[in-house]
Amino acid sequence: MPRFGAIGWTLLLAGIPLSAQPHNLPPTASFTATPNQGPPPLTVAVDGSGSSDADGTVTAWTWTWGDGSGAASGAAATHVYGATGTYFITLVVTDDLGSTASTTREITCISAGNLAPVAVIQSASTFAGRPSQPVIFTGAGHDDTGPLEHRWEFGDGSPPVIFPGGPNHAITTPSHAFADVGTYVVRLQVTDPENVSSTHQMSFLVAVPPPDDGGGGGGGCGVLGLEALLALGIRRWRLPCRAR
Repeated sequence: MPRFGAIGWTLLLAGIPLSAQPHNLPPTASFTATPNQGPPPLTVAVDGSGSSDADGTVTAWTWTWGDGSGAASGAAATHVYGATGTYFITLVVTDDLGSTASTTREITCISAGNLAPVAVIQSASTFAGRPSQPVIFTGAGHDDTGPLEHRWEFGDGSPPVIFPGGPNHAITTPSHAFADVGTYVVRLQVTDPENVSSTHQMSFLVAVPPPDDGGGGGGGCGVLGLEALLALGIRRWRLPCRAR
């Protein structure tokens, strides 16, 4: 027997053709994790009963713990973290028609008295880059003890740049060139000796300005292309005018 979901069956019984019925909507994943920080061994209780499905029901919950252990199932579960570190619990829910959704929460297993580090991306050498143009990013990590590993990711599929074991409060300045236009998410993750980490991210725009249009007797200012206008959410952005 075909499965159409509650809304689908209602429309079918009302004589509305199947082709006119709406597509299945994915569920919404949601859960609580208690506690989300503490010393090892840290027992975390998770509850995904708040997950929902607008046009049906949630029928399965799958939990992964971020520490390499096996997955668990059910609307609620518990897990014990035996070693210090930053972990990510992910819940995947499945509805009665097989659609899925997921959400993630961070858990910090940290020794008593230790404070989690803080990552800060401070600046980029240009407001908006061009393809193949090197951009220098500046970031720092702050911790109560240190040393800190700095891990930079640039959101374009390139390998991360890692600065291992730098002193506390050290500043790192990786250089990176993006091959294509687009908006990229740049991330800095700092990790302390207990494997506890913190991440800061920023969006960075790479665009190609068109040739100078001459301005019709004006200043001859270049205008960034459509990708830049859409990414910045503004109507016009002019590059500095060249002297005439």
